[in-house]
Amino acid sequence: MKIIQKTVDWLDSFQARHSLLHYGVRLVKKYSSDEGGKLAALITYYVFLSLFPLLLAFATGVKIFLKNHQELRDKLIQGVIHYFPVIGTELENTVHSLNKTGPALVITLLVVLYGARGGADSFCYAMNRIWRVPKEHQPGFPASWWRSIKLIFWGGGGMLAAAVLSSYASALVDAELAKVISFLVSLVLLTGVFYFALKIVVDYRSHHRAGLFTSALSAAVGIQVLLALGGYILTHQLKHLSSLYGAFAVLLGLIFWIYLGVQVLLYAAEAGSLKASEK
Repeated sequence: MKIIQKTVDWLDSFQARHSLLHYGVRLVKKYSSDEGGKLAALITYYVFLSLFPLLLAFATGVKIFLKNHQELRDKLIQGVIHYFPVIGTELENTVHSLNKTGPALVITLLVVLYGARGGADSFCYAMNRIWRVPKEHQPGFPASWWRSIKLIFWGGGGMLAAAVLSSYASALVDAELAKVISFLVSLVLLTGVFYFALKIVVDYRSHHRAGLFTSALSAAVGIQVLLALGGYILTHQLKHLSSLYGAFAVLLGLIFWIYLGVQVLLYAAEAGSLKASEK
């Protein structure tokens, strides 16, 4: 028992002397104490359920409002696919726009928006827990609905704009610089998207701006790194899933990919929360 205790004491002393390692241990501990795995699973569930209806609504809107702008339509569609490496083409082939018009289309889109609220509400719940927002500072009905709707449009629209604008920016430079320019433009835009998304969710009396910026920057970097490695990760994952689950492999790969992305966002939120707690 003494050997075990000495080993534990040595490890505690070692990580305390190395600030980066010490911070990493604190981050993992906070993620665990906040039940980050359960929060990630909850958000993944609602995002997966609302993803196809949202893509359906997006495809319909693009078809209606940009029917005479083929290039922009293609850019927007590619912007969506950008966030789903390897399986993006499968999603594009699966989702087709609605043929309804008038009141029927409006009603359908309202139902889609209502379904998407589940993902936004679960994200808000996770952020309030991570940032320790007191219950009395959290909005009730109908303010919570309005907050979720703002989050859906700001988060979804912002991430789409980041993908499209970074694509346009990379096309303006030589091929050697294209990837660097695309990464930097996307990084700046995503940082802004995540920062203001967090401001929508986290009550202003319960946060520090430095902490929110740390979360936003960490999330932007994490998502960019995940997208850079996405092709390899999903190809490796689908190879094993296909042999076991056949036709369901793409859906399982999509769930796996969403879960990875949600974990990146939650760890980024934890990093900002730790930063704020040091103030």
